[in-house]
Amino acid sequence: MQKRRLTSGIIVALAAAVCAVGAARPARAGVPTGACCLIDVGGTCQDAVTEGECGALGGDYRGDGTDCTTLGGGNPANACLGACCRLALGSCTANSTKLACEADYVVSVGPPEVRGNGIFQGYNTACGPDTCPALTGACCAPDGSCQVRTLQECQTIVNGFFNGVGTTCATAVCTGGCCLPDGSCITGVTYNDCCNAPNDGFFRGYATDCTSPDCPQAGACCFTDGSCLSLTPADCDAGGGSYQGSGVDCGSAGCTAVTGACLQPLGVCSVMNKVDCERSALYTGTGAPTYWIGPGTSCPTEGPYYLPGGGQVNMAGATLFADFSAIAGSTNDFINVSPDVIRPTGYPYNRFRDSDGDCFADAIQQLAPTYICPPGIWWGQWLVNYRSVGSLNGVNEFIDYQLLGIPGYKTLTERGVLNRVRYSDVGGVPTGLIPCPANCHPDTCGDLNGDGMTNALDVQDMADAIVGLAAPAPENGEFTQDGVVDIDDVFIFLECVLNKASPLVESATPVCVETIDMASTDVPMAWVVRLPGTPAWNRKPTSAGYGNNPVKSTTGFDQRLVSLERAHPVEGPISLNVNVTMPDSQTVFDNTIAISPVCAIANRGTGKRNVTYSELQHHWVSGRFPNGENLVAATRDAGSGTRNACNNALGIDPSWGGGDNIGNQSTVNDETRLGPLFQPTNCGGSGLIEQVVEYNRLAIGYTGYFGGSRAADDAFQGRYEILNIKKDVAGGTEFVRPTLNSILDNCNINTGYQVTASQTLATLGDPFDDVTGNPPMPNPAARDYLRNLFVSIQQFSAAPFTDTSATPAQALTRNFVLEAAVDCIPSIADPLTFNANPNFAQGAQDAVRATNVTFTPAYGSRNAAGRVPTRKSGEVYSDNTVANQSYRLPNGNHGAPWTAGATIPATFTRMRIAGDFNADGKRDWDDIPALMQAVNNPLAFEAADAALFPNNYIVPEIMGDFDGDGNFGDSTTSGAVGTNAITPNEMRDARYFADGLALDPVTGRLNRKQGFIRVDTAWQAIHAGDSNFFNTTLATGAAYAAGDSRGDVAGNSPSPGAKPTGADGVVNAQDVDYVSRNFISDWSDLNAVTSGGRIRDLSADMDGDLDVDCDDVAEIVIGILKTTLTDLNLSGSTTAADVAIACANLGETNATWSQGDVNCDGQVTQSDIDAIAAAAGASNVCP
Repeated sequence: MQKRRLTSGIIVALAAAVCAVGAARPARAGVPTGACCLIDVGGTCQDAVTEGECGALGGDYRGDGTDCTTLGGGNPANACLGACCRLALGSCTANSTKLACEADYVVSVGPPEVRGNGIFQGYNTACGPDTCPALTGACCAPDGSCQVRTLQECQTIVNGFFNGVGTTCATAVCTGGCCLPDGSCITGVTYNDCCNAPNDGFFRGYATDCTSPDCPQAGACCFTDGSCLSLTPADCDAGGGSYQGSGVDCGSAGCTAVTGACLQPLGVCSVMNKVDCERSALYTGTGAPTYWIGPGTSCPTEGPYYLPGGGQVNMAGATLFADFSAIAGSTNDFINVSPDVIRPTGYPYNRFRDSDGDCFADAIQQLAPTYICPPGIWWGQWLVNYRSVGSLNGVNEFIDYQLLGIPGYKTLTERGVLNRVRYSDVGGVPTGLIPCPANCHPDTCGDLNGDGMTNALDVQDMADAIVGLAAPAPENGEFTQDGVVDIDDVFIFLECVLNKASPLVESATPVCVETIDMASTDVPMAWVVRLPGTPAWNRKPTSAGYGNNPVKSTTGFDQRLVSLERAHPVEGPISLNVNVTMPDSQTVFDNTIAISPVCAIANRGTGKRNVTYSELQHHWVSGRFPNGENLVAATRDAGSGTRNACNNALGIDPSWGGGDNIGNQSTVNDETRLGPLFQPTNCGGSGLIEQVVEYNRLAIGYTGYFGGSRAADDAFQGRYEILNIKKDVAGGTEFVRPTLNSILDNCNINTGYQVTASQTLATLGDPFDDVTGNPPMPNPAARDYLRNLFVSIQQFSAAPFTDTSATPAQALTRNFVLEAAVDCIPSIADPLTFNANPNFAQGAQDAVRATNVTFTPAYGSRNAAGRVPTRKSGEVYSDNTVANQSYRLPNGNHGAPWTAGATIPATFTRMRIAGDFNADGKRDWDDIPALMQAVNNPLAFEAADAALFPNNYIVPEIMGDFDGDGNFGDSTTSGAVGTNAITPNEMRDARYFADGLALDPVTGRLNRKQGFIRVDTAWQAIHAGDSNFFNTTLATGAAYAAGDSRGDVAGNSPSPGAKPTGADGVVNAQDVDYVSRNFISDWSDLNAVTSGGRIRDLSADMDGDLDVDCDDVAEIVIGILKTTLTDLNLSGSTTAADVAIACANLGETNATWSQGDVNCDGQVTQSDIDAIAAAAGASNVCP
């Protein structure tokens, strides 16, 4: 039926009336009210609101029966004020608003600029002497003086030293040992006295002495003629020689007059004398390294060239941890991996120099220099390649390599980092920062002959290459590019032939990886591995059935966790193991380096600020909240460690955390943008799920807290909001906001943030096998990488550092948290349980607290209503937008302020909550009349609203695009705006609201029945006599009544928990059967929702009581189709034909209504036949 349209003038009048009605608050008889503190600049207190209304306004409810005047001690203006601690400054501010307190502030201007955020102590609290313990300590200056300062303040003093949080100048030692040019040592001198004339020495560090001076003694000094003398460093330098190290004798120094290859900075190589080569780096003042290969050597013709013991170090896995690999300090030498240079401060010097002129002996060697593209020759200790593919996907790559020899070759889902430079970004898109991507596999994997197909001809080509009939080349099956076609290439070819996600797009890596040495996971390996047994949504790691959810996505995408077993083509089934108590050559070891807090993030349009564990459990298992509300449950794919960490911490088996569970793994940006490809689930990277939440105004997802591209930074940029979480499943009573302090002090569930897991680098073999006697790692370079990192953690120093001078452990603390720094850690077997950290180190915690620059902005402090969504380009949308232009203005044009990605202006507070068309600060069924006005004619609605509220009007395409297709209401694709018929596609947003957002404003519970009735009723108010907005027909031919469309749920591929896609325009037996297959005793009970190993669909709730049972079957059969329960063929009456149907299915288990199960017990029995026969007046004896 074509829908009639009203004129713009009438729409204006109706919109004004709707706004007037919407401004009146509905009756709330019997609902308790109290004071509400709004999180705004003024700390406004509002009286007589319900708890639900306060939450919808983004406020803090102060309790039933409270009022602002009493809370404020007689002055309501004081009701929402309290003390604010700014620990980085060591200050307490009285009478602060919560917003002002938690907003960011500059601690020091840098560079880099250091920011912090305050900790609100609670409403009506006051500043006292012990309210805000200052994070200060003794700060030594180069002149030997001392002051108590914060670490950030101390760092502004050049060559100053922070002694640690809580230290005092009474105990601080601001002098140290000084190595003199003649090799002697003096102690008790200041930095300035040591470094300046007459001493001209090297300062050994504050609080050092000469007990073990390690001052440079006489050692071998090589000269260009090959001669050697034992000299001090100063005398050697003055004589034009090259000092080989303290105590090194000339017999072992290797002095020679023979020239050889000298590797120099920027990929240059020249043939020269050993002394000239070494002096060109040692004494230029730049510290730029050189390496003399040896006498008689020639320059290599191509790179890479590894120093002794060096090689590739390859990691695959967690997208959250990629940021660490981009920090210079992550690969600084701490344990003297490369013995040709000095060790860091505190270790015996192999050489002794001060190339940067700071009077401290050089303490840093970069083991992974920036990659040099050919024809330059890269050289160094390591090529460290980090492949962001998701934690569990990285584990799979790791297992494939360790068991089958298949290196990581699949296209990345997010970042790729080589020697600290990002070569690939979100979706595997090349950054161009290293402009020489390698071709690591053919353009079409498996299609060796280039005919566009992978078939027997390619198999023959592969066989020819193996036996040497074809030259090794990518087009001839030489996938690994190691110069030979061998078993490694065969395995990759088999992957191609079997169509196992082989890439068609290069990852942009400059160097093809030869190994996968480590799986980088956000969780312990025990959380990664699935186990046989009966699955359940709340299975815990190490328990039978964990990780084995059989429910696949709408496209059949597998949600199960990792198997350690592989099928070898020769050896058969082979497996790794995690039995570290009795390790063997196949044992995988956890190497825990940090913790990985995960944040629940939400678009501002959700209206959510505080959520409970039980709400998030429901959200990510069923796709809906316990009250039935259908927000967009954005997820990572099951191979994600972020998903694993978040789900396990919430008490969810990660294989069950599929959320809306739509589609395959999403790897491209267009699938996160609103439009025809929009997919909110199974995102292949953290950046992708973050975009889903930023663009979709109903989305709640998760991502890591730490890192320059994760939650804390994104929230500061205003991309989305970080939610506060209450651990109600364990008796928690307070909502906890993730901050650095709540993450560190995390034992108390009411103050500590516990959605965390352990960041792990999993390896085959033990990197410390020389100590433990366990099986070793197969790649010595990867072993040394881990040893370098872990020893720096074990010997962590809080001394001042920069990103380039940091030890690996210090680099970790810049944006992450060492595991030793948190009070409690989750149990491996029960992640909901937190136990005291056995490796806790107060010094590490103090250092992290003082040096970590991460902060959490207050909720709503960065913008008023979120950002303008981004839609996929190249499409035509309902507001006449082509490509990726702005959303429509009230005059029909497009432009600011509705530019994609722009911040919604602060005055547009009525746009804050998606779906809130009556602008009362809530989303419930009271919005439906205005919603339907907007559906009827979006442009006219917007124009009318703008006439009333010029700087606070509603844009329907932003406010009402619930299903994420970029459209709303009356589409322009089939006619002029406001004149064409509404098509089924254009009804989807109204159906979404009725099916999942029509909350009772008093109870806060979804009522589908009322939702659909109210949609039809509102439509009839616009179009008199038309109460069938969705144009639904009834299979019985009965007359349609308002709301009957709620029964149309199953004819078009329904997707439980996601947007309602099952409607086909007809209510028939297929819909009745769907209801009978989705019985749920209580929607708020996840055990009921997931019973039998499948997820029920609340769209089958016909009577609006949040369960699905025989009453709902009766509702659709009797109430909607207007026939009897025994009328199986929907003929309008019960006859012998219905008896025959039941008899044909007698004994059927797992039966549906249309098969004869009229008493709703799931089977067809004689009792069903008796009832049908009695209604038909026929025999109850089946033939």
